[in-house]
Amino acid sequence: MKIEEAIDALWESVKRGNHEPAELRGRLTMDEAYRVQLGMLARCEADGDRLVGWKVGLTAKANQTQVGYHEPVFGYLLRSGALASGAALECSALIAPGVECELCLTVGTTCWARRSLFSRRSRRSRAFSRRSR
Repeated sequence: MKIEEAIDALWESVKRGNHEPAELRGRLTMDEAYRVQLGMLARCEADGDRLVGWKVGLTAKANQTQVGYHEPVFGYLLRSGALASGAALECSALIAPGVECELCLTVGTTCWARRSLFSRRSRRSRAFSRRSR
């Protein structure tokens, strides 16, 4: 199956609410699947959506073993998928729902891409920790 054909098939399937079309299962190599994924991203952007980030999953060997995979995976995050804090989700509307703990750390110095409450808090924390030594 050619990459463009796979993108077309997935695009039409997703429009019908099926994110895992049977006709694509087991027919793509990992490299081809990532090319299809990036083709889907291009279609989403052409359709007016916006890329807002990337998601890397299965970074721990234990998680890879649990799902029978051997390396981390990545995907894109679109503005259309963003939810407000506290949003409620219907479990029946999710594809293979699961729970994953997330941890965010600031290591070293603050990244000054933009000022935020977090960066101000970080500076106060460092100043306080220096005084309490």
